[in-house]
Amino acid sequence: MKKEHKIHFDVTLPHVSSAYVVGEKFSDALHKLRAEGYDLISGEQNAMLRVQRGKRFGVTNRGNLLSAGTLYIPGVGRYLTSESLVLDDPEGATKAHKSKEEYFVTAEQVERGLVGAVKVPDNFKRFLSSDELKSGEIGQVIFGDSVDSYVSKFVRRGMDFEIDELNYVNAQKQPYANILYWRGIDLDSTLYGKLWLLASDLRVRGIKFKEEVVFLPNTRGIFENWLAVERL
Repeated sequence: MKKEHKIHFDVTLPHVSSAYVVGEKFSDALHKLRAEGYDLISGEQNAMLRVQRGKRFGVTNRGNLLSAGTLYIPGVGRYLTSESLVLDDPEGATKAHKSKEEYFVTAEQVERGLVGAVKVPDNFKRFLSSDELKSGEIGQVIFGDSVDSYVSKFVRRGMDFEIDELNYVNAQKQPYANILYWRGIDLDSTLYGKLWLLASDLRVRGIKFKEEVVFLPNTRGIFENWLAVERL
């Protein structure tokens, strides 16, 4: 008999809530969260929640998957995308990873994924310094306007970022995509965009805004400065 994994509702704020499912395959966990009105959390949103809640809370010290992803193109390079192409077909991607295969993508998906994507330098050493996170393109595409606040509060020297090596990418028969997993602060906030992440039933975190909101950057607080506005 299949074990039922419940949704854990662990963050409730005036205009936003967050919940997660753990121990269930990615496609099923995502479907369960979406049925309750939650979207897969982005790096920017996740960083905001961590800053707002502090280091004692699960959202901060436990890792989860993010909506951002990696796109690997043999002979061309490695890219970061603000939305993973895995989300085109969560079930297919989950099946591929559990079969120890990459989630291969089509030319149309590659073209779409490259819009707004950032290329990872070929000589990237799997580490982002605090300054690189704050001022570089990689930090911006993953964490957006939250990067400065997060780095200032939780990051000392920098952040490890594990992605596939170029020789592995170039050995593949066609382009493939992955999703990002972000560890909690107890494990130095390491980012992973490699391996068959969906083979393990990692924590899937969703976010839901109770009303449409607008974020005012460079002001005091984080979620205290999300203003509720009328839906158009």
